[in-house]
Amino acid sequence: MRYGLIDPRTRQYDVVVADELPLSLVGLTNSETDHGAVAPRLMIVVYEYSLFVPPEKQSYFAIGRQLFGGVAVLYRVDKDGETIDFTWPIAPKVRWFADRAAVEREIEARLLDRPVMSISSGNEVRVFWQWPDPRPDIGPIIKGLV
Repeated sequence: MRYGLIDPRTRQYDVVVADELPLSLVGLTNSETDHGAVAPRLMIVVYEYSLFVPPEKQSYFAIGRQLFGGVAVLYRVDKDGETIDFTWPIAPKVRWFADRAAVEREIEARLLDRPVMSISSGNEVRVFWQWPDPRPDIGPIIKGLV
């Protein structure tokens, strides 16, 4: 099976063949990853706390309007959610960022969405974290929901 590998430190975007999700090739482990979608049937795996790493210690890239920190693995799924070959001609465009200032310029230009964590209640949306703030303590937030 083919997978896409992204390393923003070196600005490398490669395709590899592996029997299973090649997390270890980029330094990820199953226990601290998040899986998400970057486009229909195009999935990404990243370090779950990558956007909480201080900006001066992190490397960034974007796919579409989404910001990501650190290394990543891309894979495709079929209509049933089964993993299929990652095909290079259909691979997304990756934008690299030199530093926090470059990310902020893209956000200010409205070319990139600022990552946020929020809670919706009725018509109200309460943002309790936004990039590049430090990782929030969600304990009090969760207690407020119960």
